[in-house]
Amino acid sequence: MTLVCPARFKIFLAAFTSRSNDRYGMHSTEWAAIQAAWPTPRRRRLSAKEQDVLARVAGLDSQAAVPMTVIAAERGCTRENVRQVKEKAILKLLADSSP
Repeated sequence: MTLVCPARFKIFLAAFTSRSNDRYGMHSTEWAAIQAAWPTPRRRRLSAKEQDVLARVAGLDSQAAVPMTVIAAERGCTRENVRQVKEKAILKLLADSSP
């Protein structure tokens, strides 16, 4: 029986516990930045599809969060496609350029 190297286990445990408060795969600092940027004019950078996906996945606009699998089924695409749209929307929303 092979045991896990204690050093590797400590690294894994540190990474796991540091992200344990994630919300929908986002670190808490990313989540705070998205919440702060959502009501600003930067939101206009997003397409209607990106706004809808990000709002529903993250539970923005006073909506309850919806799992990506449900959004994918409604849109007729895969969960991976919804994840890609979400990531692209986050990058656009948090871009440093002016509104």
